[in-house]
Amino acid sequence: MALLIIAFFSLCALIEIPRLARAKRTKELVWFCVFSAIGLTLFMLLLASVKIPGPIKVIMGWLDWIGLHYPA
Repeated sequence: MALLIIAFFSLCALIEIPRLARAKRTKELVWFCVFSAIGLTLFMLLLASVKIPGPIKVIMGWLDWIGLHYPA
């Protein structure tokens, strides 16, 4: 479930980037670029069953705590 949520929000951020670039909203543009890059990277790592580092496990633990389960 967490994989789908991460992929969904990463792709939503990726879709918004051209609109923000046309509006010249630099601060939001940087945030959306970083968010989509981190989200897509995490998605690929989880999909490949790579051992995830500790700080990312904490974030994933928070997702698990609110009911969004991820593959171990």
